Amino acid sequence: PVILDALAEDRITTEHCQALALENDTARQVQVFEAACQSGWGGKPEVQTIRRLVTESEVAVAGNTKFRFVGADAFSPDELRTDLFSDDEGGYVDCVALDAALLEKLQAVAEYLREAEGWGWCAGRMEAVGECREDARAYRNLPQPEAVLTEAEEERLNELMARYDALENQCEESDLLEAEMKLMRCMAKVRAWTPEMRAGSGVVVSWRYGNVCVQRGVQLRSEDDVADDADRTEQMQEKASVEEISLPLLTKMSSERTLAVQAALMQQPDKSLALLAWTLCLNVFGSGAYSKPAQISLECKHYSLTSDAPSGKEGAAFMALMAEKARLAALLPEGWTRDMTTFLSLSQEVLLSLLSFCTACSLNGVQTRECGHTSRSPLDSLETAIGFHMRDWWQPTKANFFGHLKKPQIIAALNEAGLSGAARDAEKMKKGDAAEHAEHHMKDNRWVPGWMCAPHPQTDTTERTDNLADAA
Repeated sequence: PVILDALAEDRITTEHCQALALENDTARQVQVFEAACQSGWGGKPEVQTIRRLVTESEVAVAGNTKFRFVGADAFSPDELRTDLFSDDEGGYVDCVALDAALLEKLQAVAEYLREAEGWGWCAGRMEAVGECREDARAYRNLPQPEAVLTEAEEERLNELMARYDALENQCEESDLLEAEMKLMRCMAKVRAWTPEMRAGSGVVVSWRYGNVCVQRGVQLRSEDDVADDADRTEQMQEKASVEEISLPLLTKMSSERTLAVQAALMQQPDKSLALLAWTLCLNVFGSGAYSKPAQISLECKHYSLTSDAPSGKEGAAFMALMAEKARLAALLPEGWTRDMTTFLSLSQEVLLSLLSFCTACSLNGVQTRECGHTSRSPLDSLETAIGFHMRDWWQPTKANFFGHLKKPQIIAALNEAGLSGAARDAEKMKKGDAAEHAEHHMKDNRWVPGWMCAPHPQTDTTERTDNLADAA
Protein backbone atom coordinates (compact mmCIF):
# COMPACT_ATOMS: atom_id res chain seq x y z
CA PRO A 1 0.00 0.00 0.00
CA VAL A 2 2.83 2.45 0.79
CA ILE A 3 4.32 2.05 -2.68
CA LEU A 4 0.95 2.09 -4.43
CA ASP A 5 0.00 5.27 -2.56
CA ALA A 6 3.25 6.91 -3.65
CA LEU A 7 2.55 5.90 -7.25
CA ALA A 8 -1.02 7.24 -7.08
CA GLU A 9 0.26 10.55 -5.69
CA ASP A 10 2.86 10.82 -8.50
CA ARG A 11 5.71 10.75 -6.00
CA ILE A 12 7.21 7.85 -7.95
CA THR A 13 6.89 6.52 -11.49
CA THR A 14 6.49 3.10 -13.05
CA GLU A 15 10.27 3.06 -13.46
CA HIS A 16 10.62 3.15 -9.67
CA CYS A 17 8.13 0.26 -9.45
CA GLN A 18 10.09 -1.77 -11.99
CA ALA A 19 13.24 -1.31 -9.92
CA LEU A 20 11.38 -2.37 -6.75
CA ALA A 21 10.07 -5.45 -8.59
CA LEU A 22 13.64 -6.80 -8.62
CA GLU A 23 12.95 -7.73 -4.98
CA ASN A 24 10.31 -10.46 -4.49
CA ASP A 25 9.77 -9.92 -0.76
CA THR A 26 7.07 -7.23 -0.36
CA ALA A 27 8.21 -6.35 3.16
CA ARG A 28 11.73 -5.72 1.93
CA GLN A 29 10.36 -3.73 -1.01
CA VAL A 30 8.89 -1.30 1.53
CA GLN A 31 12.21 -1.25 3.43
CA VAL A 32 14.11 -0.45 0.23
CA PHE A 33 11.59 2.22 -0.76
CA GLU A 34 11.77 3.96 2.63
CA ALA A 35 15.58 3.79 2.66
CA ALA A 36 15.72 5.29 -0.85
CA CYS A 37 13.39 8.10 0.25
CA GLN A 38 15.64 8.86 3.21
CA SER A 39 18.78 9.05 1.07
CA GLY A 40 17.14 10.90 -1.84
CA TRP A 41 17.31 14.64 -2.31
CA GLY A 42 14.34 16.22 -0.57
CA GLY A 43 12.94 12.79 0.29
CA LYS A 44 12.50 11.83 -3.37
CA PRO A 45 13.83 8.32 -4.14
CA GLU A 46 16.20 7.79 -7.06
CA VAL A 47 15.69 4.78 -9.35
CA GLN A 48 19.43 4.06 -9.27
CA THR A 49 19.39 4.02 -5.46
CA ILE A 50 16.49 1.55 -5.36
CA ARG A 51 18.23 -0.71 -7.86
CA ARG A 52 21.48 -0.57 -5.90
CA LEU A 53 19.76 -1.34 -2.59
CA VAL A 54 18.02 -4.36 -4.11
CA THR A 55 20.93 -5.83 -6.05
CA GLU A 56 23.69 -4.95 -3.62
CA SER A 57 21.78 -6.21 -0.63
CA GLU A 58 24.68 -6.86 1.76
CA VAL A 59 27.76 -5.00 2.92
CA ALA A 60 30.78 -6.19 4.88
CA VAL A 61 30.76 -5.10 8.51
CA ALA A 62 34.55 -5.03 8.84
CA GLY A 63 35.72 -1.43 8.64
CA ASN A 64 32.18 -0.17 8.05
CA THR A 65 31.72 3.12 9.93
CA LYS A 66 27.93 2.83 9.95
CA PHE A 67 28.08 -0.63 11.54
CA ARG A 68 30.68 0.48 14.07
CA PHE A 69 28.43 3.37 15.15
CA VAL A 70 25.24 1.32 15.31
CA GLY A 71 26.80 -1.74 16.94
CA ALA A 72 26.18 -5.46 16.46
CA ASP A 73 23.53 -5.48 19.19
CA ALA A 74 21.19 -3.58 16.87
CA PHE A 75 20.76 -6.70 14.71
CA SER A 76 19.30 -10.13 15.30
CA PRO A 77 21.44 -13.21 14.59
CA ASP A 78 19.43 -13.75 11.40
CA GLU A 79 20.40 -10.30 10.12
CA LEU A 80 24.14 -10.89 10.51
CA ARG A 81 25.67 -13.41 8.11
CA THR A 82 29.06 -14.96 8.79
CA ASP A 83 30.99 -17.74 7.13
CA LEU A 84 33.78 -20.11 8.18
CA PHE A 85 36.41 -17.58 7.19
CA SER A 86 34.94 -14.63 9.10
CA ASP A 87 36.79 -13.46 12.21
CA ASP A 88 35.13 -11.95 15.26
CA GLU A 89 34.70 -8.61 13.47
CA GLY A 90 33.81 -10.10 10.09
CA GLY A 91 30.57 -10.95 8.37
CA TYR A 92 27.88 -9.24 6.33
CA VAL A 93 24.67 -7.34 7.03
CA ASP A 94 21.77 -6.32 4.82
CA CYS A 95 22.42 -2.72 3.72
CA VAL A 96 18.75 -1.73 4.08
CA ALA A 97 18.67 -3.11 7.64
CA LEU A 98 21.93 -1.27 8.35
CA ASP A 99 20.56 2.05 7.10
CA ALA A 100 17.34 1.51 9.07
CA ALA A 101 19.33 0.83 12.25
CA LEU A 102 21.53 3.86 11.57
CA LEU A 103 18.51 6.11 11.11
CA GLU A 104 16.99 4.78 14.33
CA LYS A 105 20.16 5.56 16.27
CA LEU A 106 20.49 9.02 14.72
CA GLN A 107 16.92 9.70 15.84
CA ALA A 108 17.78 8.45 19.34
CA VAL A 109 20.78 10.81 19.49
CA ALA A 110 18.58 13.67 18.28
CA GLU A 111 15.98 12.89 20.99
CA TYR A 112 18.71 12.85 23.64
CA LEU A 113 20.10 16.23 22.54
CA ARG A 114 16.61 17.73 22.44
CA GLU A 115 15.95 16.67 26.03
CA ALA A 116 19.44 17.49 27.33
CA GLU A 117 19.84 20.87 25.63
CA GLY A 118 16.20 22.03 25.51
CA TRP A 119 15.49 22.28 21.79
CA GLY A 120 11.94 22.77 20.51
CA TRP A 121 12.07 19.77 18.17
CA CYS A 122 14.52 17.25 16.74
CA ALA A 123 15.03 14.97 13.76
CA GLY A 124 17.33 12.16 12.77
CA ARG A 125 17.95 11.83 9.03
CA MET A 126 20.47 10.36 6.62
CA GLU A 127 21.56 13.66 5.07
CA ALA A 128 22.31 16.98 6.73
CA VAL A 129 19.97 19.91 6.18
CA GLY A 130 21.21 21.79 3.13
CA GLU A 131 20.72 25.36 2.06
CA CYS A 132 19.21 24.93 -1.40
CA ARG A 133 16.17 23.42 -3.16
CA GLU A 134 13.76 21.35 -1.00
CA ASP A 135 15.66 21.90 2.26
CA ALA A 136 15.71 25.66 1.66
CA ARG A 137 11.92 25.59 1.37
CA ALA A 138 11.42 23.58 4.56
CA TYR A 139 14.18 24.80 6.89
CA ARG A 140 16.19 27.85 7.87
CA ASN A 141 19.60 27.44 9.52
CA LEU A 142 20.11 30.13 12.14
CA PRO A 143 23.64 31.60 12.29
CA GLN A 144 25.82 30.12 15.01
CA PRO A 145 25.97 32.64 17.88
CA GLU A 146 29.43 33.65 19.03
CA ALA A 147 30.78 31.29 21.66
CA VAL A 148 31.99 32.98 24.85
CA LEU A 149 34.32 31.24 27.28
CA THR A 150 34.22 31.91 31.01
CA GLU A 151 37.33 33.30 32.73
CA ALA A 152 38.11 29.88 34.18
CA GLU A 153 37.70 28.24 30.78
CA GLU A 154 39.99 30.78 29.12
CA GLU A 155 42.68 30.19 31.73
CA ARG A 156 42.34 26.43 31.32
CA LEU A 157 42.40 26.70 27.52
CA ASN A 158 45.56 28.87 27.59
CA GLU A 159 47.21 26.35 29.90
CA LEU A 160 46.30 23.45 27.59
CA MET A 161 47.51 25.32 24.50
CA ALA A 162 50.86 26.09 26.16
CA ARG A 163 51.35 22.44 27.06
CA TYR A 164 50.29 21.39 23.56
CA ASP A 165 52.72 23.80 21.87
CA ALA A 166 55.56 22.57 24.06
CA LEU A 167 55.25 19.05 22.66
CA GLU A 168 57.52 18.45 19.67
CA ASN A 169 55.68 15.44 18.21
CA GLN A 170 52.16 14.09 18.19
CA CYS A 171 51.69 11.57 20.97
CA GLU A 172 49.06 10.24 23.35
CA GLU A 173 49.38 13.34 25.56
CA SER A 174 48.90 15.71 22.60
CA ASP A 175 45.81 13.76 21.55
CA LEU A 176 44.33 14.09 25.04
CA LEU A 177 45.10 17.81 25.17
CA GLU A 178 43.56 18.33 21.74
CA ALA A 179 40.43 16.38 22.74
CA GLU A 180 39.96 18.46 25.91
CA MET A 181 40.37 21.75 24.02
CA LYS A 182 37.90 20.60 21.38
CA LEU A 183 35.38 19.62 24.07
CA MET A 184 35.68 23.01 25.77
CA ARG A 185 35.07 24.89 22.52
CA CYS A 186 32.14 22.62 21.66
CA MET A 187 30.50 23.18 25.06
CA ALA A 188 30.94 26.94 24.65
CA LYS A 189 29.26 26.80 21.24
CA VAL A 190 26.30 24.87 22.64
CA ARG A 191 26.01 27.26 25.59
CA ALA A 192 25.91 30.24 23.18
CA TRP A 193 22.41 29.23 22.08
CA THR A 194 19.99 31.04 24.40
CA PRO A 195 16.94 29.27 25.89
CA GLU A 196 14.71 31.36 23.59
CA MET A 197 16.69 30.28 20.53
CA ARG A 198 16.49 26.64 21.54
CA ALA A 199 12.76 26.76 22.22
CA GLY A 200 12.06 28.24 18.78
CA SER A 201 14.29 25.93 16.75
CA GLY A 202 15.50 22.35 16.63
CA VAL A 203 18.47 20.04 16.38
CA VAL A 204 19.07 17.74 13.40
CA VAL A 205 21.38 14.73 13.62
CA SER A 206 22.57 13.13 10.38
CA TRP A 207 25.35 10.99 8.92
CA ARG A 208 28.08 12.60 6.83
CA TYR A 209 31.26 10.98 5.51
CA GLY A 210 31.49 8.36 8.22
CA ASN A 211 30.66 10.62 11.17
CA VAL A 212 27.68 11.96 13.07
CA CYS A 213 26.76 15.49 12.02
CA VAL A 214 24.85 17.70 14.49
CA GLN A 215 23.11 20.86 13.28
CA ARG A 216 21.70 23.10 15.98
CA GLY A 217 19.42 26.09 15.48
CA VAL A 218 17.39 24.68 12.57
CA GLN A 219 14.03 26.43 12.16
CA LEU A 220 10.98 25.08 10.33
CA ARG A 221 9.77 27.47 7.66
CA SER A 222 6.10 28.36 7.33
CA GLU A 223 4.36 28.57 3.95
CA ASP A 224 4.51 32.37 4.19
CA ASP A 225 8.26 32.18 4.71
CA VAL A 226 8.60 30.12 1.55
CA ALA A 227 6.54 32.53 -0.55
CA ASP A 228 7.88 35.79 0.85
CA ASP A 229 11.47 34.92 1.65
CA ALA A 230 12.91 31.75 0.13
CA ASP A 231 12.24 32.42 -3.56
CA ARG A 232 13.07 36.11 -3.42
CA THR A 233 16.25 35.84 -1.35
CA GLU A 234 17.58 32.74 -3.07
CA GLN A 235 17.01 34.13 -6.55
CA MET A 236 18.66 37.45 -5.62
CA GLN A 237 21.68 35.51 -4.36
CA GLU A 238 21.79 33.39 -7.50
CA LYS A 239 21.59 36.51 -9.68
CA ALA A 240 24.44 38.11 -7.76
CA SER A 241 26.57 34.97 -7.91
CA VAL A 242 26.28 34.49 -11.68
CA GLU A 243 27.71 37.98 -12.30
CA GLU A 244 30.80 36.92 -10.34
CA ILE A 245 31.41 33.92 -12.62
CA SER A 246 33.98 34.52 -15.37
CA LEU A 247 32.63 34.71 -18.93
CA PRO A 248 34.74 31.72 -20.14
CA LEU A 249 33.32 29.55 -17.32
CA LEU A 250 29.79 30.83 -18.03
CA THR A 251 30.20 29.74 -21.67
CA LYS A 252 31.61 26.36 -20.66
CA MET A 253 28.91 25.54 -18.13
CA SER A 254 25.95 26.84 -20.14
CA SER A 255 27.23 24.67 -23.02
CA GLU A 256 27.43 21.70 -20.66
CA ARG A 257 23.93 22.47 -19.43
CA THR A 258 22.58 22.72 -22.99
CA LEU A 259 23.90 19.26 -23.91
CA ALA A 260 22.37 17.82 -20.73
CA VAL A 261 18.94 19.36 -21.41
CA GLN A 262 19.11 18.10 -25.02
CA ALA A 263 19.69 14.55 -23.78
CA ALA A 264 16.91 14.83 -21.19
CA LEU A 265 14.41 16.25 -23.70
CA MET A 266 15.30 13.53 -26.20
CA GLN A 267 14.00 10.98 -23.69
CA GLN A 268 10.57 12.66 -23.50
CA PRO A 269 9.11 12.68 -27.06
CA ASP A 270 5.74 14.08 -25.92
CA LYS A 271 7.38 17.16 -24.38
CA SER A 272 9.71 17.51 -27.36
CA LEU A 273 6.82 17.43 -29.84
CA ALA A 274 4.90 20.00 -27.75
CA LEU A 275 7.92 22.31 -27.79
CA LEU A 276 8.25 21.92 -31.56
CA ALA A 277 4.56 22.70 -32.16
CA TRP A 278 4.63 25.67 -29.78
CA THR A 279 7.73 27.16 -31.40
CA LEU A 280 6.31 26.82 -34.91
CA CYS A 281 2.97 28.33 -33.82
CA LEU A 282 4.72 31.33 -32.27
CA ASN A 283 6.18 32.09 -35.69
CA VAL A 284 2.95 31.41 -37.63
CA PHE A 285 0.23 32.67 -35.27
CA GLY A 286 2.18 35.05 -33.04
CA SER A 287 4.95 37.59 -33.21
CA GLY A 288 7.76 35.11 -32.59
CA ALA A 289 9.41 37.68 -30.36
CA TYR A 290 9.83 35.49 -27.29
CA SER A 291 13.21 34.06 -26.29
CA LYS A 292 13.10 30.44 -27.46
CA PRO A 293 15.41 27.56 -26.51
CA ALA A 294 14.65 25.69 -29.76
CA GLN A 295 15.99 27.16 -33.00
CA ILE A 296 13.76 25.33 -35.50
CA SER A 297 15.62 26.74 -38.54
CA LEU A 298 17.30 24.16 -37.72
CA GLU A 299 20.79 24.62 -36.33
CA CYS A 300 22.58 21.84 -34.50
CA LYS A 301 25.49 23.33 -32.57
CA HIS A 302 27.11 20.15 -31.27
CA TYR A 303 30.53 21.15 -32.61
CA SER A 304 30.71 24.40 -30.64
CA LEU A 305 28.91 22.93 -27.62
CA THR A 306 31.35 20.03 -27.28
CA SER A 307 34.26 22.39 -27.89
CA ASP A 308 33.15 24.66 -25.03
CA ALA A 309 31.67 22.12 -22.58
CA PRO A 310 34.36 20.74 -20.22
CA SER A 311 33.16 17.15 -20.79
CA GLY A 312 33.54 17.55 -24.57
CA LYS A 313 32.56 14.46 -26.50
CA GLU A 314 33.09 12.21 -23.47
CA GLY A 315 30.18 13.59 -21.44
CA ALA A 316 27.21 11.38 -20.54
CA ALA A 317 24.74 13.69 -22.30
CA PHE A 318 26.60 13.89 -25.62
CA MET A 319 27.26 10.13 -25.64
CA ALA A 320 23.53 9.47 -25.06
CA LEU A 321 22.68 11.82 -27.93
CA MET A 322 25.15 10.11 -30.25
CA ALA A 323 23.85 6.65 -29.32
CA GLU A 324 20.32 7.73 -30.24
CA LYS A 325 21.60 9.35 -33.43
CA ALA A 326 23.25 6.09 -34.49
CA ARG A 327 20.07 4.14 -33.72
CA LEU A 328 17.90 6.50 -35.76
CA ALA A 329 20.39 6.74 -38.64
CA ALA A 330 20.07 2.98 -39.12
CA LEU A 331 16.29 3.39 -39.54
CA LEU A 332 16.45 6.04 -42.29
CA PRO A 333 15.33 4.73 -45.72
CA GLU A 334 17.80 4.35 -48.54
CA GLY A 335 18.16 7.47 -50.68
CA TRP A 336 16.30 9.64 -48.18
CA THR A 337 18.58 12.67 -48.72
CA ARG A 338 17.44 12.92 -52.36
CA ASP A 339 13.75 12.04 -52.02
CA MET A 340 11.43 13.23 -49.24
CA THR A 341 8.75 10.71 -50.26
CA THR A 342 10.92 7.97 -48.76
CA PHE A 343 9.81 9.28 -45.35
CA LEU A 344 6.21 8.35 -46.19
CA SER A 345 7.18 4.73 -45.58
CA LEU A 346 8.33 5.40 -42.02
CA SER A 347 6.10 4.41 -39.10
CA GLN A 348 4.58 7.03 -36.80
CA GLU A 349 6.82 5.77 -34.00
CA VAL A 350 10.00 6.34 -36.03
CA LEU A 351 8.81 9.75 -37.25
CA LEU A 352 8.05 10.80 -33.67
CA SER A 353 11.51 9.66 -32.55
CA LEU A 354 13.13 11.62 -35.38
CA LEU A 355 11.13 14.76 -34.58
CA SER A 356 11.93 14.44 -30.88
CA PHE A 357 15.64 13.93 -31.49
CA CYS A 358 15.99 16.77 -33.99
CA THR A 359 14.05 19.17 -31.76
CA ALA A 360 16.29 18.28 -28.83
CA CYS A 361 19.40 18.89 -30.94
CA SER A 362 18.14 22.38 -31.83
CA LEU A 363 18.28 23.61 -28.22
CA ASN A 364 20.73 26.42 -27.60
CA GLY A 365 21.09 27.67 -24.05
CA VAL A 366 24.57 29.21 -24.20
CA GLN A 367 24.48 32.39 -22.13
CA THR A 368 26.22 35.66 -22.95
CA ARG A 369 27.24 38.77 -21.03
CA GLU A 370 26.92 42.30 -22.32
CA CYS A 371 27.63 45.52 -20.43
CA GLY A 372 28.15 43.49 -17.27
CA HIS A 373 24.72 41.86 -17.48
CA THR A 374 24.38 38.08 -17.90
CA SER A 375 21.58 36.91 -20.16
CA ARG A 376 18.86 34.73 -18.66
CA SER A 377 19.04 31.10 -19.71
CA PRO A 378 16.25 30.27 -22.20
CA LEU A 379 16.31 26.73 -20.79
CA ASP A 380 14.82 27.66 -17.38
CA SER A 381 11.13 26.99 -18.02
CA LEU A 382 11.84 24.00 -20.26
CA GLU A 383 13.87 22.35 -17.50
CA THR A 384 10.97 22.74 -15.08
CA ALA A 385 8.54 21.28 -17.64
CA ILE A 386 10.60 18.11 -18.20
CA GLY A 387 11.69 17.61 -14.57
CA PHE A 388 15.34 18.15 -15.45
CA HIS A 389 18.18 17.87 -12.92
CA MET A 390 21.72 18.71 -14.02
CA ARG A 391 23.32 16.10 -11.75
CA ASP A 392 21.66 13.31 -13.75
CA TRP A 393 24.15 14.21 -16.51
CA TRP A 394 27.04 16.04 -14.86
CA GLN A 395 29.37 15.53 -11.91
CA PRO A 396 31.35 18.57 -10.66
CA THR A 397 35.09 17.87 -10.45
CA LYS A 398 38.27 19.87 -10.01
CA ALA A 399 39.00 19.60 -13.74
CA ASN A 400 35.58 20.51 -15.11
CA PHE A 401 34.39 23.07 -12.56
CA PHE A 402 36.02 23.76 -9.20
CA GLY A 403 39.46 24.41 -10.73
CA HIS A 404 37.93 27.30 -12.71
CA LEU A 405 36.59 29.02 -9.57
CA LYS A 406 38.32 31.39 -7.20
CA LYS A 407 39.01 29.96 -3.76
CA PRO A 408 36.25 32.06 -2.07
CA GLN A 409 33.80 30.75 -4.68
CA ILE A 410 34.80 27.15 -3.86
CA ILE A 411 34.17 27.84 -0.17
CA ALA A 412 30.84 29.49 -0.99
CA ALA A 413 29.84 26.44 -3.07
CA LEU A 414 30.54 24.09 -0.15
CA ASN A 415 28.50 26.29 2.18
CA GLU A 416 25.64 26.43 -0.34
CA ALA A 417 25.58 22.63 -0.38
CA GLY A 418 25.29 22.57 3.42
CA LEU A 419 28.90 21.39 3.87
CA SER A 420 29.95 24.09 6.32
CA GLY A 421 32.58 21.88 7.95
CA ALA A 422 34.20 21.10 4.61
CA ALA A 423 34.03 24.81 3.76
CA ARG A 424 35.93 25.71 6.93
CA ASP A 425 38.58 23.12 6.07
CA ALA A 426 38.90 24.54 2.55
CA GLU A 427 39.65 27.98 3.99
CA LYS A 428 42.99 26.63 5.23
CA MET A 429 43.98 25.10 1.87
CA LYS A 430 45.56 26.33 -1.32
CA LYS A 431 43.15 26.77 -4.23
CA GLY A 432 44.15 23.52 -6.00
CA ASP A 433 43.76 21.47 -2.83
CA ALA A 434 40.46 23.20 -2.06
CA ALA A 435 39.19 22.27 -5.55
CA GLU A 436 40.09 18.59 -4.96
CA HIS A 437 38.54 18.81 -1.50
CA ALA A 438 35.29 20.15 -2.99
CA GLU A 439 35.24 17.43 -5.65
CA HIS A 440 35.52 14.75 -2.96
CA HIS A 441 32.79 16.19 -0.73
CA MET A 442 30.37 16.91 -3.57
CA LYS A 443 30.56 13.50 -5.22
CA ASP A 444 27.63 11.94 -3.34
CA ASN A 445 25.15 14.83 -3.24
CA ARG A 446 22.87 16.54 -5.78
CA TRP A 447 24.22 20.08 -5.52
CA VAL A 448 24.18 22.31 -8.59
CA PRO A 449 25.26 25.99 -8.62
CA GLY A 450 22.21 28.21 -8.22
CA TRP A 451 23.04 30.11 -11.40
CA MET A 452 22.89 26.83 -13.38
CA CYS A 453 19.36 25.99 -12.20
CA ALA A 454 15.92 27.18 -13.23
CA PRO A 455 14.49 29.59 -10.63
CA HIS A 456 11.77 28.26 -8.33
CA PRO A 457 8.27 28.54 -9.86
CA GLN A 458 6.40 31.73 -8.93
CA THR A 459 2.76 31.73 -7.88
CA ASP A 460 2.00 35.06 -9.52
CA THR A 461 -0.11 34.57 -12.66
CA THR A 462 1.73 37.14 -14.76
CA GLU A 463 5.16 35.71 -13.97
CA ARG A 464 3.93 32.19 -14.67
CA THR A 465 2.63 33.26 -18.09
CA ASP A 466 5.95 34.88 -18.95
CA ASN A 467 7.82 31.71 -17.99
CA LEU A 468 5.62 29.59 -20.24
CA ALA A 469 6.29 31.95 -23.11
CA ASP A 470 10.04 31.61 -22.57
CA ALA A 471 9.76 27.81 -22.96
CA ALA A 472 8.48 28.22 -26.53
